[in-house]
Amino acid sequence: MKFEIKFVPEKRPYHVDIHWNSSNDWNSAVAYKWCEENFGHRNDKYDNPRWYANTRYFTGDFKFRDEQDAMLFMLRWS
Repeated sequence: MKFEIKFVPEKRPYHVDIHWNSSNDWNSAVAYKWCEENFGHRNDKYDNPRWYANTRYFTGDFKFRDEQDAMLFMLRWS
């Protein structure tokens, strides 16, 4: 699994891309649930400004407002 953090100046500037191979047991739905438990609930009707995740098509596309949240996420899932 490879983590890549990019600073993108927008609402949630710390963008974490996760690249993994098919032999890894990474599950983006579990990571999404972990983010909800640690950074607050998020759904279609409520946009949590602290974090965002795109888990469609089994991608690992997570965005965070704060660098420390992005680092905590990477430490947890590496």
